[in-house]
Amino acid sequence: MERKEATSILSKIAGKWSFNEDFGIGNDTGYAIFKVKDNKIVGILKVTEQIEGDASFIVQHQIEGTVEDNQFSFKSVASEVLYSIEPIDYELDQWEGTYTKEGKIVGSSIDDQGTCGVFIMEKLEDNQP
Repeated sequence: MERKEATSILSKIAGKWSFNEDFGIGNDTGYAIFKVKDNKIVGILKVTEQIEGDASFIVQHQIEGTVEDNQFSFKSVASEVLYSIEPIDYELDQWEGTYTKEGKIVGSSIDDQGTCGVFIMEKLEDNQP
């Protein structure tokens, strides 16, 4: 891919995205805010996680990633549990996906315990919270 095309995809990824993930025993819903820095992606991913039979909790990830062609990859470099009714240890996650023709990011995830999931992200309008 030419440098100009890669830069164009990076500029499309910068911004706020909805995030929905199903990992079999539960799901995550929330949003990501991506910024482009030195041709890499940095930002946050904030989600409410609901595991079947457990109380939900909120976690925020600091993320770093890359885009090559239309392939998207990012990982949690740090996470913080923002809300939980009981203490929990949270495993760092990794996500890989594809930037689609429809302007979505779809892919899969895995955490440090080996739990896998599938996710979809959609770009939010600039004026949405």
